[in-house]
Amino acid sequence: MADWDDEKFEPGEVPADGVTDKWEGEDEDDDIKESWDDDDEDEKKEDEAKNTEAAAPKKKKTLKQILKEKEEQKLLEEKRKAEEKQKLEEEDKELTPEEQMAEKLRRQKIVEESDLLVAMDTFGVGTQEEASRTGLDSMIPSTKEEFTEYSKLLVEKLTKFETNPEYIPFLEATLREICVSLDPEDIKKLSSTLNMLQSEKLKAQKGKKAKSKATKKATLTGGAKMGRKDEMDYSYGDLGNEYDDFM
Repeated sequence: MADWDDEKFEPGEVPADGVTDKWEGEDEDDDIKESWDDDDEDEKKEDEAKNTEAAAPKKKKTLKQILKEKEEQKLLEEKRKAEEKQKLEEEDKELTPEEQMAEKLRRQKIVEESDLLVAMDTFGVGTQEEASRTGLDSMIPSTKEEFTEYSKLLVEKLTKFETNPEYIPFLEATLREICVSLDPEDIKKLSSTLNMLQSEKLKAQKGKKAKSKATKKATLTGGAKMGRKDEMDYSYGDLGNEYDDFM
């Protein structure tokens, strides 16, 4: 009680840091929120940097760089071949003369096939396996247009052999096998188509023969007339020229 009555009593100073209008723990939430915001900004910057790198066009290699890379590849390939050759020579020492000859032929075949593949790749020619995956073998027609295209490719492939003596027997056997599973009406349609084609071919053939005969007859007639004129000139001479001299 004496302290309150004492006129010299002065209240203790309250620290400035201790004064706040927020509940306990609110400051910590603000710090965490600011930290999250910073993390989000960092992630955005990283994403932007990645997008910029992805959007940036790749620089084309210069001719010098391409040649250098090819030269390096060539050196590596030569080194690999030299090591393989050395290894094979060591293995050959353990083989008999016959085995060595067989092995030599085998390696020669491998080299030839490798050279062939390189040449085909250079000239843009695919292997037989690659060719089988294109064209007819790769097509599975379902629409009318697709079957029309398929027919063109098939005809182009087959007619390459039409001069071969076995071509007609081949067609007969092929058509027979193809038509075995067809209905009689479908076979009749195919037969009618072939009959029509035969009639058109016969008409064209007859027209060509008639034209050839007419041309031949006209040639013979003209030749006979010329023959008689030549004979008269030979027998009586060229009277026209003599008359010109007289005039």
